[in-house]
Amino acid sequence: NRFNGSGILVNDSFGVTEECNYLGTNKMGNASLPNTIGTIIQDGTATVLNQNVISGNNSDGVRISGSEGVSSVFLKGNYIGVDSIGSYAVANQQNGIFVEKATAVSIGAASSVWGNIISGNIKNGVEIQQTDTVTLKNNYIGLDKSGEYAVANHQSGVHLFSGVINAYLEGNAISGNDDGGLTASEGNDLNGYRNYLGTNAVGTIAVPNGQYGVHVQNFNRAWFNDNVISGNNGDGGFLKDNEEVFFAYNTVGLSKFFDQPLPNMGTGLKLQSNKYVHMDSNTVSANLQDGIYISEGTGLMVVGNFIGVNNVYQSFGNGGHGILISNYQNVLFPVGWIYSPNAIMDNQGPGIFLQNNLYATIDGALVIGNKGGGILAVDGANVGNLEIINGHIADNLLAGIWLQGNHADVKIEDNEIGVDVGGYIFWTNVSGNVGPGIRITNEHNVSATHNKIAGNKTGILLEKSKNITIENNEIGKYVPNDKAGISVFNSQSVNVVYNKISINGQDGIDVDLLSVDVAMTSNSIYDNGGIGIDLQMDGVSVNDPGDGDGGANHRLNYPNIITADQTGNL
Repeated sequence: NRFNGSGILVNDSFGVTEECNYLGTNKMGNASLPNTIGTIIQDGTATVLNQNVISGNNSDGVRISGSEGVSSVFLKGNYIGVDSIGSYAVANQQNGIFVEKATAVSIGAASSVWGNIISGNIKNGVEIQQTDTVTLKNNYIGLDKSGEYAVANHQSGVHLFSGVINAYLEGNAISGNDDGGLTASEGNDLNGYRNYLGTNAVGTIAVPNGQYGVHVQNFNRAWFNDNVISGNNGDGGFLKDNEEVFFAYNTVGLSKFFDQPLPNMGTGLKLQSNKYVHMDSNTVSANLQDGIYISEGTGLMVVGNFIGVNNVYQSFGNGGHGILISNYQNVLFPVGWIYSPNAIMDNQGPGIFLQNNLYATIDGALVIGNKGGGILAVDGANVGNLEIINGHIADNLLAGIWLQGNHADVKIEDNEIGVDVGGYIFWTNVSGNVGPGIRITNEHNVSATHNKIAGNKTGILLEKSKNITIENNEIGKYVPNDKAGISVFNSQSVNVVYNKISINGQDGIDVDLLSVDVAMTSNSIYDNGGIGIDLQMDGVSVNDPGDGDGGANHRLNYPNIITADQTGNL
C-alpha cells in the first residue's frame, strides 16, 4: 500500500492470481492506506482476482486496460470500495472497477457466494469501455454485504460507455447508487437477466438509485428479461436511440412477488426513438407518473402486459397514463392463441393514450377502471389507420373509447364496451364507462361495427364529425346506457344501419339541429326510455306539409300509417 502507482501490477503475464490481499487499506481492511490505483492488469491473459479488499485508493480500485489488449480476467468475491466486512464505504476515489480495451472479462460468478461487493466508490461502481464480452453476475453494486442497505457509488452502479461489444448482466443487485443503476451508451449487444435495480437483493423493499434504474442509449440490441426495476427516484427505465429493444417478464414498480408497491418516482418505462420495440408479459404498476411512455419509432409490439395491476389483477395503478404512445408507426397490440391480452387497469390517466401514430392495431386489450378514460386517441390531420378490435373496455371515467382530431380510416369492431356481456371473471362488480361508450369528436372516416355497448352514460356520442358508419352494434340490450343509445351533434354524412338499440334510459337515437345527412335504416329500436328517433332533441316533431323545414336532418317528417291491409292469418 501507499504506492504512487499501483499496489499490484500485472503486465503481459499469463495465469496470475491475486488472492486475499488488502490493496489500499490497512490489514484490518477498515481504513484507507491509499495507492494511486489498487491493481492494474494490462496486456495479460487468465488473471484471477479472488477475495481481495480493494478500497481506499486515490484513483480506481481495479484498472483492466492495455494497448495490446487484456483477455480472460476473472473477479470473484472481492470487496471493492467498502471495508473488509462489507458494511461501510472505504472509497476508491474514482471507479471501483475500470475496464478498457479488454476481451472476456468476468465480474462475479454463477454462485452468489462468489459475487463481488462493489460499493462506496466516488465515481462508478463499474465502468467499461471498448470491450468485447463482459459478464457481471451476482454482484452487489451500491449495497452492503447484507444486500439490504445502500453504500452508494456516487455516480452509476454500472456504466457501459463507448464501444462495448457484448455485455451480459445476470443476478446483480444494482441499487442505492447516487445517479443511476445501469447506464449504457453506445454498444452492440446488451442483455440484462434477473437483476434487481432499485431494490434490495431479493426485490422486497426499495433501495433507490438516485435517478433511474436503467438508461440505455445507442445499442444495436438491448434485451431485458425477468428483472425487477422498482423503487428508483426517477424513471424505472429509459431506453433511447436503440435499434432493437426486447423487454419481457420484467417487474417495474412492484416487489418481486407482485404484492407490494415499490414505485419508481417517475415513469415506469420511457422509450424514445428506438427503431423496433417488443414488450411482452411485463408488470408495470404503481409508478408515480406514466406506466409506459413510448415515442418516435417504426415498429412496436405490446403483448400480455399488466399495466396498473399485478398478475392476479390486484389494483396498483400508475399515477399517469397506463401506456402513452406518440409519433409511432406500426403499433400492434396482438391477441390470439399464442398471445395473451394486455390488461391496462386502474391508472390515474387514460388506459391507452395514442397521439400522432400511423398504422396502429389495439386488439383484445382489457382496459378497465382508468380514471382518465379507456382508450384516448388524439391525432393530427390525416393521421390514421387505427383499429380498436376485440377489446373489453369498462368502468373508465370519461369515455370508453374517445377519438379526437381528424383520423383517417378508423375501425372500432367487435368490442365489449361497458358492463360485462362476455363472462370475464375479473369483471365482477365492474360497471359501465362513466362517459360515453364511444365518443367521436372532429373525426372522419370512422366505422363502429359489431360492438356490444351497454351500461355507459351514452352508448355512442358523435360531435363535429363526418363520414361515420355505425353498423350492426348492440346498444343497450343487456344493460341500459343511462342516456341515449346514439347522440349526434353537429355532424354530417352519418350512416346508422342494422343496429339493435334498446332499453336505453332516454331516446334510442338523438340528432341535434346542426346535423344533416344522418341516414338511419334497418335498425331495430325498441323499449327505450324516450322516443325511438328524436330530431332536434325536443320530443316528437310536428310534420309539416311538403316537409320543407330545416333543422336536424332537415326535420324529416315521420311516417303516418293511415291504412293497413291484412295478408294471411293473424
